[in-house]
Order: sequence, then C-alpha cells, then structure tokens
Amino acid sequence: MFAEIAKLLAVRELSFEEGKITFLQEPLFMLPLATLLDFQRKLEPSNLQNIVYFSTKETGLNWFNLMVKHYKMDYEDIIKWGIKKINLAGLGKTTIK
Repeated sequence: MFAEIAKLLAVRELSFEEGKITFLQEPLFMLPLATLLDFQRKLEPSNLQNIVYFSTKETGLNWFNLMVKHYKMDYEDIIKWGIKKINLAGLGKTTIK
C-alpha cells in the first residue's frame, strides 16, 4: 500500500496541503468509518438506509467517467487500476470475482 502512495505522491496525483487533500484531481476529506455507520443508522427510521450506497455508487461512476476522459483509460483498465486505489481507503481489500 505504501508503494502505491509513494507513486501517487511522486507524480503529484496525491497531495496534502494545509486544509486540503487532493487525490486524482478530486478533493477529499478524511472521516472515521463510524461516521458513515452513524449516517446509515440514522437514515434507517426514514427508510433511507440505502442512500449512502446509492450516492457512493453514483459518485464512483462519475469518477470512472472522469478517469476515462482525463487519463484516456478504458473501463477494464480503470477497474484493475481502481481496485488498487480503492484499497487505500482502508475499507478492506477489494476484489472482483
């Protein structure tokens, strides 16, 4: 994982500035996983528990399209490459079967 971070830093695709994190030209922020779990629990009484999933899915699709446009990659390459980057999020090791 550290090798991936070092590569991204070297080519300036990951940057940390005061009050700002940028990853592949997209602004990011860090938050504890407990925050997402709390969102999920609080949305359940309104039957909106899937909103986090659907929002993440839509954002991911938009990100994939930006990668195609910006880096001229095809979707198969983005999926292979994206798995390595998704694993940096700390949500476990991502695989596609």
